[in-house]
Amino acid sequence: MKSKIKIRIPDNFTCERKYAIKILLSIILDVDYDLVIDNSRDYIIHVGRKKLIVNDHFFNLYDKPSDYLKTESIPDEIPKITNDFTPDRELPVIFGNSDLYITEDSIICGQDIFASAFFMLTRWEEYAIQEKDEFGRFPDHMHLSVKNNFYQRPVVNEYAEYLRNILVYLGFEDQKASGRYTIYITHDVDRIYGNSASDYMHNLLRGRDLKKSLIGLYYKTFRVNPAETFHSLMDISESMNVQSHFYFISGGSTAYEGYYTLHSPLVNEILIEIKKRNHIIGFHPSYCTCVDNELWSAEKRTLEVTAGVSVYEGRQHYLRFSVPHTWQIWDDNNMNFDSTMGFSQLVGFRCGTGNEFPVFNVLTGTELRLREKPLIIMDSALKKIKEIDKIHSAVSILKSSAERYNTPLTIIFHNHIMDNTIWNKLTDAYKLILNIKQ
Repeated sequence: MKSKIKIRIPDNFTCERKYAIKILLSIILDVDYDLVIDNSRDYIIHVGRKKLIVNDHFFNLYDKPSDYLKTESIPDEIPKITNDFTPDRELPVIFGNSDLYITEDSIICGQDIFASAFFMLTRWEEYAIQEKDEFGRFPDHMHLSVKNNFYQRPVVNEYAEYLRNILVYLGFEDQKASGRYTIYITHDVDRIYGNSASDYMHNLLRGRDLKKSLIGLYYKTFRVNPAETFHSLMDISESMNVQSHFYFISGGSTAYEGYYTLHSPLVNEILIEIKKRNHIIGFHPSYCTCVDNELWSAEKRTLEVTAGVSVYEGRQHYLRFSVPHTWQIWDDNNMNFDSTMGFSQLVGFRCGTGNEFPVFNVLTGTELRLREKPLIIMDSALKKIKEIDKIHSAVSILKSSAERYNTPLTIIFHNHIMDNTIWNKLTDAYKLILNIKQ
């Protein structure tokens, strides 16, 4: 029988507090607990006759969500603590201090790991900070985790491990039954065909992408389509006894989509083959859908009717996302999983974890049914690294962290850049992630 603990929390921001506790204790650590709401000022966790007091350094400062959803609520400096309970290295704590007092029957912790986890998981900093990049996305360099250089760490899992270590010290009989390391393979289908011959010739005349353009013209001459890698991608996944998840665009009218139509014979053949081989067809909403529920819904219906399947997962095109509005659109349309929460220029843990988790709407103060599968590694971000040894290093760091904390590693490799002749560095990185011998 699993051990159970009792938790007392203050009677303000109860939905927010319960959400953070659920993610850390239930989803990540798989710990059973009873929760009591009273007039406590801090989080009080009872382990038999002993207790852990986690000081509140965030929610007690505010009266309502609109009070904290501001840039002034985001700290400038992040203390990093080291004590007997931290998981091997300095732990960045977003809210709180380094205080830790140990007595015979209690521990008082100055690190508000619950508010810190809430910050990372809900992405409320992206709502508070209005700055956008050229594509209307929250810029990677504006993330607190990037500014303080912990974006390649699953810091939410580290908070959970820190909490586990303290509870065990107090006498909690831990079952060590948390998640498991898996690789979740996704492919955003932005293109079905390679570039046109005129595109390749245009680049050649201007001295750009010479090798790629020459090979591309060769393909065009012999009617070979370098973007048609679906069969080989499915072959690789099947060799590992896993499924590939292909996310298709079904609409859009900007310069960032429209490279294929679902009604083309080739797309129809690909959709049939994916279903026949028992892989997953998902949704890739177009560029302008992230705040447009009506357009989003129409595109989903188009994909389902054309592909002949119901779709329950996917990712926003160009990772265009508005917190929390886009999550709410996905939830309103009965989707099970979103996987947009990744960096556009970097690789790492945008949500502080690789674990699948239910999302939270910070404007309504409610947990949604929709679950997030955070994106950790994107091929286009690896491509920016350029040097193969640095690509391997970045991949190794993320894999090591995911394996250590038994958190899934969600990756995206686009079908149209997986041709080995042109993008052999990315193909090598793909094989490295999947532990496939070169």
